Amino acid sequence: GATPNLDRFKQENSSNIVLFDEAIASAAYTRISIPSLLSVLPSKEFSEISRNPGILKIMKAVELEVVLISNQAKKGFHDSFITAFMEDASSRTYLTDQGHHYDEDLIPLLLRELEKSGENNRLIIVHLAGSHHPYDLKYPESEAYFSPDTIENKYLNSIRYTDSVM
Repeated sequence: GATPNLDRFKQENSSNIVLFDEAIASAAYTRISIPSLLSVLPSKEFSEISRNPGILKIMKAVELEVVLISNQAKKGFHDSFITAFMEDASSRTYLTDQGHHYDEDLIPLLLRELEKSGENNRLIIVHLAGSHHPYDLKYPESEAYFSPDTIENKYLNSIRYTDSVM
């Protein structure tokens, strides 16, 4: 299957994991679903999202730390609106500012954040490149599992790679 690590983790930790297997994203596009996720408004009020404080702005106002570690671009048609929401994070790292990276390159940055001690609670957001087209650029060639080299198999390979990273 495409998610052997998640499947194994679920099996080995059934009492310590909550799996939302019938969850539905608020939109088919990240540029809509991420702002909806970070908003206090229901997704049906998406047109009002930018006029209301989101979760990150609220956390900032009460001095709770938000750390963003991203493998998504900071600017672009799909990215700029999300970046505007992320501006309220206390710390923002965009790996794409330093060229192409695979999602596994986020792991050392996450581990460094987890090692930090602090008195305040904080939210760490890890924004993967995940399974956006072109799929074969989202995983190293050595991680290709499904063949032949079709668009469906490239997509499944990107899912499988994301599973290995998570």
